[in-house]
Amino acid sequence: MSVDHATLDAFGLGGEQRALYEYLLTSPPMSQADLARVAADRGWRLAVGPALHRLQQLGLVARVPSDPPTWAVVPPDPALDALLLAREQVLAAARRRVTELATRFHTGRSGRAPGDLVEVVYGQPAVLSAVEQMQRTARQEVCASDMPPYATSLPAESHPVNDIELAQLASGVSYRVIYDPRGLDRPGRLADLRAGIAAGERARVGEVPVKLVITDRCRALLPLHRKPSDFVSALRIEESTLVDGLYQLFEMCWERAVPLRLGEDSVEPGPAGRSLLPLLVAGLSDVAIARQLGWNERTVRRHVHGLMAELGAETRFQAGYRAVQRGWLGDDARADRDAA
Repeated sequence: MSVDHATLDAFGLGGEQRALYEYLLTSPPMSQADLARVAADRGWRLAVGPALHRLQQLGLVARVPSDPPTWAVVPPDPALDALLLAREQVLAAARRRVTELATRFHTGRSGRAPGDLVEVVYGQPAVLSAVEQMQRTARQEVCASDMPPYATSLPAESHPVNDIELAQLASGVSYRVIYDPRGLDRPGRLADLRAGIAAGERARVGEVPVKLVITDRCRALLPLHRKPSDFVSALRIEESTLVDGLYQLFEMCWERAVPLRLGEDSVEPGPAGRSLLPLLVAGLSDVAIARQLGWNERTVRRHVHGLMAELGAETRFQAGYRAVQRGWLGDDARADRDAA
């Protein structure tokens, strides 16, 4: 008698275990030693003793008390029927469990319909509050792209330091920020940048397509309107494929941006160059640089020309590029490795 291989495979029998069982189907009861000799003659590499015990567990063979003990096949029809019934019961229980888990999954998500993953935040106070809340609740990382327009009206000569960021950096939350050059031309901005970078913020300068905050790769906040003069509403998005896409957008912009470092340990250029170089690389005009550093435009031009001569550069862009090559703006790649 031959049993369908697929049937025995379903019970977890290997090829040689199955061959041993099919041999016993057409043989009289045999001792383990005799079966071992049969296995050796046929080139089977299985351990006969464990194989017989496995067949016994499945109810396919029985140990016959004798001297020495022998092994015989249980009539296959009832034996296999019993195995199939047990397997069906296991499958039925598994189906019930799957149904239960699926029900719990959909019930848990029923309170969060697709519309619940997106919220419109109206008004500047609410937008500012949302930005602060996202930072306070971050546990691993805050990624942001900074560009106009802004939700705050600043005093004439100051830009507020982000105290929430400083506290989060101290607690171990990492910050990566891309600054658009258009956002650096603000009174007092340099002091804010210095405070954040000194506390551990990794900063880069480059063009960004949208103002954005992402926390822990699962929540995002971005302006709702495209008008550059408006920042009266924002879109807050919870964990979704949309957040994943925005995070990938941030990563692409991050790779293209220029590392920015304002620490006093960047000793290659002189003191004036250390203050000037980040703003020069950021693309600020002479007027904007003068306003940030409290210089006049003539002083700015003099120091720019001095830096270009020191770097052997013929253009402002070339000067910035060569400064990055020399590491005068900090080793951002090393900072990325340290953070990882």
